[in-house]
Amino acid sequence: MARRLAISNKVRFPVTLSIDDDHGSKTIYRCDLFADRLSVTELRGLEIGRDDKAVEDFLCRVCTGWAGQTLVLEDDGTPAAFSADALRDMLGVPGAIGIVSARYLAAITAKEKN
Repeated sequence: MARRLAISNKVRFPVTLSIDDDHGSKTIYRCDLFADRLSVTELRGLEIGRDDKAVEDFLCRVCTGWAGQTLVLEDDGTPAAFSADALRDMLGVPGAIGIVSARYLAAITAKEKN
């Protein structure tokens, strides 16, 4: 008999980036990212390490969409639709790769209920 987990193989998680602008003010960019949930076995099979390029490639592979995104814009000023290239634009902001990867790992990790 086949077995499966009772949890979805997809996950939605919030991301918040605080970015200084040219006036010295902080602008907050929030969105939800959608991604495939990987198992421990699948994560072990990846050689991500501390290489930002490998982490970026990993995130572009597992992330499948976003909602409420206002950081990456089209030429006309409208929010860009999700694509791997648009996600790479977001991840190109220094610090974003670490924030997004940490939020993803937190979202797929089981937590103890007190």
